[in-house]
Amino acid sequence: MEAVPGIADLAGADAGFGRLGVFGLRMKVWWSKDRLTRALANGAASIDSRELALRAGQITAKHTREIVASSIDDVLEQAARPKVVLSSQIPIDRAKVKAVSEALTQLADRLRSREPVRPQGMALVLLLLTDPERPLFGLAGVAELSRAIIRAGERLDGPSAEDGP
Repeated sequence: MEAVPGIADLAGADAGFGRLGVFGLRMKVWWSKDRLTRALANGAASIDSRELALRAGQITAKHTREIVASSIDDVLEQAARPKVVLSSQIPIDRAKVKAVSEALTQLADRLRSREPVRPQGMALVLLLLTDPERPLFGLAGVAELSRAIIRAGERLDGPSAEDGP
């Protein structure tokens, strides 16, 4: 049985890149991380390109999962605090966040678990927390935010594009 190549194999000297090539790949991914994250969220397979593979590895790493889970905790804490009049933070709809607090807590717990996560789910969670046009920050209601959280959670565990139809 042939071993599946890891991120290091895709980006390393075995792929014919050398050190400078690996650095170039990492810089290319860094510059296009938003586009790559959106592509993964929309169902692009991480095996479609070296860039997608590297980005998928970055966002599914344990360290990233912990940071994202902590960000969810921060959103929940912000919703529980009294509203600040002047702040540089993007405002959140406190009532909407409080209404889905249990689902957000479960999502954070899932990210902290030892179970692996799929790139599409992590990309959806990242966009949920960082994209001002997503339901957390936008004009969407509680039902749409709840659906977005459920969808992200399902994609953390469910079949991905790599699994085929």
